[in-house]
Amino acid sequence: MKVAVATYDGDYVDERFNNSSSFKIYHIQDNKIIDVEMRQREQAGCCSTQNTEEEKSEKHSCGCGSGGQRHHEKVASEIADCHALIVGGIGKNTYAGLKNAGIDVVFTNYSWTEEAITAYVEYEANRVNKAQIN
Repeated sequence: MKVAVATYDGDYVDERFNNSSSFKIYHIQDNKIIDVEMRQREQAGCCSTQNTEEEKSEKHSCGCGSGGQRHHEKVASEIADCHALIVGGIGKNTYAGLKNAGIDVVFTNYSWTEEAITAYVEYEANRVNKAQIN
């Protein structure tokens, strides 16, 4: 399973998803981190200049006109191979876009990416163990 953490430097979890410039992707197997990769966000920030003129003409939740629904679909496509996204905070439309794409959004108060992923792995291990008992 892969889990993405929104970050701007690889060390800290971004408090606001829109501020993140990259994802730290953790590959998890048997409740252990087996690999880590950094992935630059193509759609960093809601007012991305990379959007087409047609996309810019759509109204976005913040009113910037950066692509609306298409923008959220592109964000989800960047981590489509991930089971979950860990982040400090995220807007409701981006949250909905990720959930619609089948990506769980996990909110955290941890500052460090390593703390956040460790807590997530422990949570998932406990959840699976409880499910197997019942």
